Amino acid sequence: MRKYLVHRLFQSIFALFGVSIVVFLIMHLGPGDPVLMLVPEDAPKETIAEVRREMGLDLPLHLQYLRFLRNAFTGKLYSYYRAGGALELVLDKVPATVELALAATIVSVLLGIPTGIIAATRRGTIPDYLSNVVALFGISTPNFWLGIMLILLFAETLQFLPSFGRGPAFIDALGQLLHGDVHPLVQSIKHIAMPAITLGTYYTAVMMRLMRTGILEEFGKGYVEAGRAKGLPEQIITYKHVFGNAVLSVVTVLGLQIGSLIGGSAITETVFAWPGAGQLLIDSIYVRDFPVVQAGILFAGLAFVFINLAVDVFYTVLDPRIRYEREMT
Repeated sequence: MRKYLVHRLFQSIFALFGVSIVVFLIMHLGPGDPVLMLVPEDAPKETIAEVRREMGLDLPLHLQYLRFLRNAFTGKLYSYYRAGGALELVLDKVPATVELALAATIVSVLLGIPTGIIAATRRGTIPDYLSNVVALFGISTPNFWLGIMLILLFAETLQFLPSFGRGPAFIDALGQLLHGDVHPLVQSIKHIAMPAITLGTYYTAVMMRLMRTGILEEFGKGYVEAGRAKGLPEQIITYKHVFGNAVLSVVTVLGLQIGSLIGGSAITETVFAWPGAGQLLIDSIYVRDFPVVQAGILFAGLAFVFINLAVDVFYTVLDPRIRYEREMT
């Protein structure tokens, strides 16, 4: 197990190194010049050259990359246009993004797993066909379109939910609830409801299909037939024996989902003006703020890699067979 973890750790380091190169090249070779965002349109060439030198953009590309790595590791990666370090700016927005990602995960778990179980246990019936339609809709619908439709329905037509912004932080709202004030919690839920549904719809469909497929595969195994031969009730077989084995694949996707939600929430945050790290990255891309974009994507990659590693460890705890196979290899 220790050998496997060391191997995965080295893989993660190389993956992050590759991500840093790709992000650096995309930002520096793409259109747009951050220097022109800082100087007036009629600035003389000497002024433009001086600003470019101060920003280090006059260096060869490989030296700029080495400088970026040095600044990233020493904490000296500063925004071109905003006060403060690039990583600090990203970390300041991360709590809002994590809150949204966790809310979307809760939506996908509460809707996807039960629906997948119902579809599998009632295969070939109307609930199964409906779940297939819902899953197809969830997988194929762009989240920006879904977000706009939700805003038009619940914010504009019904005027039931706010169309943009973040309410009180959920943790703070829970603290207020302990003191008898329920209003902050209500506002927090109202603000996060539509973004969480928008972000979690795709993963709800994925979990639904995985749960259905996993249960149907388990139904075809010998231990299920043995349980039925012994006269065990179908609910006992499904929920006590089949579910525990079928949910393993869902656990893997769940861990990857949290990491990808943290790194992929930018569109949803932009649609709902959610003040998270994703919206910060979009804004920084528009103004060519290289350090903030690089810091944000590296943080998202780091979160994804280590959540993936944690899921692997947790997976071996749930299924000892996998731990044995990894020890043998």
